[in-house]
Amino acid sequence: MDNNFEQLIISTGKMLTYDNGYYSFELENDEILDFEEVNPSILELYNLKSGDYSNRKFYIEYLEIVLSEEANDVVFRINKLKLM
Repeated sequence: MDNNFEQLIISTGKMLTYDNGYYSFELENDEILDFEEVNPSILELYNLKSGDYSNRKFYIEYLEIVLSEEANDVVFRINKLKLM
């Protein structure tokens, strides 16, 4: 049985770093999120691993996916990303 819960969130934020499989962004509310999943089409447009986009501002649509509430297991996935 699939108990996942997904919530679409739209924000703006600046790219901080790519490190060890995680893409870190500082969102407009000053929250820092580490995204472990990115839509592959985004990575074709932007080489986020290169560091060329550090401190650049983006429009971001992402999913917060709760895999297990008991284990507090959450995954963040970027669905859309547009350089501002």
